[in-house]
Amino acid sequence: MIIHRIGCIFLGRATKKISRKYCREVTPDEAINHIDKCNNAGLIHIMGRNKLDVRWMNVGPSDELLTICNCCPCCCLWRVLPNFSDSIQGNFHKLPGISVYCDDNQCILCKKCVDICFVEAITIDDNKIKVNSNCMGCSQCVSNCPVNAMKINYDDNMNYTIDDINNIVNIEK
Repeated sequence: MIIHRIGCIFLGRATKKISRKYCREVTPDEAINHIDKCNNAGLIHIMGRNKLDVRWMNVGPSDELLTICNCCPCCCLWRVLPNFSDSIQGNFHKLPGISVYCDDNQCILCKKCVDICFVEAITIDDNKIKVNSNCMGCSQCVSNCPVNAMKINYDDNMNYTIDDINNIVNIEK
């Protein structure tokens, strides 16, 4: 198993309280490049207000910190997500406007998508790949499909913008 030590990104006023022994301030371009690097390494992005981050860094209040985790299978919260209670699972969802599906005409049933799926959202039913509602839209199945049968679709009306993120946590300096 490969362990990636790339790290997470934190946004919001509370970041000013994080010890610089553990992090550094970056420009928007550096943050985007970091996300690209994580994506290219096959890491999964989870974004939200994480109470655990607020507690271990002692940087409350929680509404002033937004975390973008870049998780790998070695330690990822998603690896345990299927075992959480329904109330905890309900706090995780894919971004609006994203859908993942399999093109049955291209699929060779190699099962790589089933094996890579962190949330056990992909199954084989009647010799066809099925993506269920557990899907988080991480696209690892798409990236790892050897014949490009797994597809991700971004709705033209996606409205998950910086304004939506700003409603979750004030990301202004």
